[in-house]
Amino acid sequence: MTGWEPCAESNNAHVSQLSQERLNEAFDYRDGVLYWRITSGRSKAGTMAGCFAHSGYRQIQLDGVRLYEHRAIWQFFNGNLHPDLVIDHINENKSDNRIENLQMVDHNHNLRKHWGKTLPKGVYARGKRFRAGLFNRTGVSRWL
Repeated sequence: MTGWEPCAESNNAHVSQLSQERLNEAFDYRDGVLYWRITSGRSKAGTMAGCFAHSGYRQIQLDGVRLYEHRAIWQFFNGNLHPDLVIDHINENKSDNRIENLQMVDHNHNLRKHWGKTLPKGVYARGKRFRAGLFNRTGVSRWL
């Protein structure tokens, strides 16, 4: 893959099953991009790893595990990802995967950054989706 080819869509591992050691064996990091250190299938050592997903994020695949490149780069330097946290691009540029542009944050922090300081009243983040609900005087919720 040249790095500019679109990826086939698939679910990405939120928390990689790949270890930091395995990522360091397989890839070199240069200026926010992972390059193959090994020859694997169609990928040759020294070439850019991964491809662009329709979401605009770069994806890599190793040992049958596909994950976003920014998550792999974070793990490459810092070890395993915390399952309740996400990797955020500080400058909001999805293709800028330099380690100094990445930070681990909770999902709500990431949503507030992209959707404003607060979500509208009655709207709640639930995973990667939103829910709207109302509460009556007794505290019983009615989800819309």
